[in-house]
Amino acid sequence: MKKLVYASVALAAGLAVASAEADVSLVYNNSFAKTDTQTGVIADIWIDRIQQATQGRVKLRHVSGGALLKAEGTLEGVRKGVADAGAVTIVYHIGELPMSAALAGSFDVEYGNKLDLMGISAVTNKLYREFPEFQKEYADLGVKPLLFIPAGQYSLIGRTKISSVMEFKDKKIRAFGSSLPKFFESLGAVPMAISFGELYTSLQTGVIDSLITNPTAMVPNKLHEVSQFALTTGPGLGTSMAGCTVAYTMNLDSWNKIPEGDRKIIERVSAGMMPIAAHIMTEGTAQTYVDLRKHGLEVFHLSMDDVQQIKSVAPDFFKREEDRLNERGLPGTQLYARYRELAEAYASGEWKPWSF
Repeated sequence: MKKLVYASVALAAGLAVASAEADVSLVYNNSFAKTDTQTGVIADIWIDRIQQATQGRVKLRHVSGGALLKAEGTLEGVRKGVADAGAVTIVYHIGELPMSAALAGSFDVEYGNKLDLMGISAVTNKLYREFPEFQKEYADLGVKPLLFIPAGQYSLIGRTKISSVMEFKDKKIRAFGSSLPKFFESLGAVPMAISFGELYTSLQTGVIDSLITNPTAMVPNKLHEVSQFALTTGPGLGTSMAGCTVAYTMNLDSWNKIPEGDRKIIERVSAGMMPIAAHIMTEGTAQTYVDLRKHGLEVFHLSMDDVQQIKSVAPDFFKREEDRLNERGLPGTQLYARYRELAEAYASGEWKPWSF
């Protein structure tokens, strides 16, 4: 009888330990406002779905506003375990994430007005799955990308009116990445490198005339308070970059603490979030211009003629990034060839990866 009691107690204790081991609490870093669509609003939906799908066994605490890690330091912070997961702004990491940053930083004057954000998301995810070198750049850092999210078509906001391609000359414009500074130089503007946290005061004090950024980051970060004008980089919502600009990324040690069954659940949840995130970003981008007008800003749009003029004077961004990757022993030529195939198939309607 005593043996039976001892066995029952031991079994109960073992189950309690197993249950405790199965529950994992993690921290997600968002360097921007919690209301930022790309890194905050979508993250809350993603986190909630993970917690529901794992029945609370995996919990993620959302730390926003740069309280834990600034945008430029998120990748290194996740890599070192300062945060278990975080929204990594890919274009800040040309050296560490060369293939990701090449796509995210390529201003696509060829397909950028033909692909919607669903297309950008679908192309990025397919390229990641098809190219082992793309996957390896994350694995080598000890991190795992779970969800790629496209930016809204980048646009400008600032104190100085720019309404056509002819009005860029001599304007001081904050730019980032490897391609955007060259893009503005080709239009006669003066590109300036300024961290995201300094954008508000840089506009306020006139250090810059304008800046280019993801539209959904404008209002949550109060850039409209120190601006009078906005400009899309093409008709409608503007011209897209060639790849997703943010990756929700997790430290591999943190990932491996999660039981295998729950890891598979998280991967399924993340895959299901990809088209939803693109849809939310599209709606959020359109709403941004409504909100900017409500705040008294004038919103202008580059015409298709402007886009064609840019195409004639701007550097060949794809060739530049392709050569940079090739020089590093990476498949730059193959990557951009495949990008064009996928972009053309999506734009023509031949390839329909997702639908609502």
